[in-house]
Amino acid sequence: MMTNFAYTLSSSEFKHLWFNHKKVMGHDFFGNDGMIEGTNGFFKEADYTRVYQDIFNRGGISLGITSMGGLVVVLF
Repeated sequence: MMTNFAYTLSSSEFKHLWFNHKKVMGHDFFGNDGMIEGTNGFFKEADYTRVYQDIFNRGGISLGITSMGGLVVVLF
C-alpha cells in the first residue's frame, strides 16, 4: 500500500493534476475552513506549492493494523 501511495504521488500525472486542479476539475482545493475566500479556504498558488512540498517532506510514517483487520497509515 505504501509503495503504491509513493508511486502515485511521485508520478508526473499526479503533479500535473495537482498543479492544474482547477482546470481539470473545475474548482480549487480548499483548506480546513472549507469553501471560503481567506485563510484555510480556497487554495492560492502558493498553497499548492507548499502543500505539494509538504507531502514529500514528512517526518515519518506510522503503520498499524486495526482491531477489524484493516491497515492504518498515519503521515506526520
